[in-house]
Amino acid sequence: MVTVNIFGSCVSRDVLEMQQERKIQLQNYIARESIVSALSPPAFLNMDQLNLDSNFQRTMVAHDFHKDVFELFRQKRSEILLIDFIEERFPLVKTGNSYVTYSNELMTSGYISKPELIRCCKKTPPFCRFRRSGGCRWMVGNINMDNIITEFGRRLLEMYNPEQIIIHEVYLSDQYMDHEKQVRLFPANHLENNQKLNEQYEYMYHMLEDFIPDARVINCSREYIADASHKWGLSPMHFQREYYEQVLEEIYRIIAII
Repeated sequence: MVTVNIFGSCVSRDVLEMQQERKIQLQNYIARESIVSALSPPAFLNMDQLNLDSNFQRTMVAHDFHKDVFELFRQKRSEILLIDFIEERFPLVKTGNSYVTYSNELMTSGYISKPELIRCCKKTPPFCRFRRSGGCRWMVGNINMDNIITEFGRRLLEMYNPEQIIIHEVYLSDQYMDHEKQVRLFPANHLENNQKLNEQYEYMYHMLEDFIPDARVINCSREYIADASHKWGLSPMHFQREYYEQVLEEIYRIIAII
């Protein structure tokens, strides 16, 4: 049995549900958290005012406010770390001297009544070196994401060897399989959002891979499409069952040689 911690989304978590013979044991799963938020100072949270019925949802919001992901991973070390950046789709909210992730759960809770949303965006300075991000600078407010990704990678390397880190490159799908097994295109507003987020994801994955060149990479989501029959419902990030099965097989191959 190999242990794993996950920092990412349900796309990574659902891969483990494909196991017929359980070879991978999940220890910690941190979702609904941006890396900007994870690296921010702890923020005050009154749990009594968090109007959520789901214990999982309350716990994820609490982790995001408490900024305890690195502490949790240190306390309960795993043999591999699985990362995806799908949760970067959420904007941020500044609270005090910190940032928190304005996830669907935080929005539903009503805890922040009048949020001022801050989104990651691409800016092109007049002069900059060419690099994998295309010479553009990605910013969250006045925060340079290059610095955030570098610091995030540095924190990971304090706990894991590079070959223990699996970067799960997930991108949003423009197509889906409907309940009659017909391939459909998502509506135009989804396609526009997918394009923006996929560009951001690609930049972030490549930046982290450049910083940790010996990390393992799984990148096959563009070979598959979303599925209207997915247990979590139709979404550009809820893929065909075959996708999760392939990712699981790739993880098995990785853990066999580390």
